[in-house]
Amino acid sequence: MYKLLIILFGLFLFTGCEEVSEDEYQVLNYEPVLNNSVYLDYVIDGDTLMFYTLGSVRLQGIDTPERSSYFSIEDNIDQQNENSRLKEQANECTSGDINIIMNMGELSTRYVLDKIGTYTYYFDVIDMGTDYYGRMLGIVKILNSGSLNKSLVRDGYAYPFMDNEDIYAEDLIFAKNNNRGLWSSYPEEMECLSLFYGNR
Repeated sequence: MYKLLIILFGLFLFTGCEEVSEDEYQVLNYEPVLNNSVYLDYVIDGDTLMFYTLGSVRLQGIDTPERSSYFSIEDNIDQQNENSRLKEQANECTSGDINIIMNMGELSTRYVLDKIGTYTYYFDVIDMGTDYYGRMLGIVKILNSGSLNKSLVRDGYAYPFMDNEDIYAEDLIFAKNNNRGLWSSYPEEMECLSLFYGNR
């Protein structure tokens, strides 16, 4: 397993990815699998992407505010209220105002779309296993931009889960201290979400 990790790390350095560290993909007792040049279908939300050959990939180690059950903030509000996690986040951190969480989630999603920008829609994805819902957990590398997982935390649109706090600690501190992303417009809500969900 150690040799595999070294090989993967070397591949990412060779392809110009300064931001994917060895620590970032050593977080689980799992042998990572590198998927090269995977074609992106669409962005579901700030922490989940859909790829043609891999299906739904949940970004490993981080979390973003819920966008909604559907793809647009303008979707039927009754349907959005069925999203239990959205309501849970709202109840915990905004006195029940789901619109605040949805706005935060929408901004995280737009960040991912902007980060992808005009780059090719081909990405490298490190398979880190599966989550409770059977989705692949992955570290996604964007061409010339490094780890999307890391960028989301550092630019203030995501927070790490407790098991990954050490990996993203500097990025989280940087985002908070420099009022990056959601830490600028929603500092109290981000503090609440990062403490409540980051410690799960």
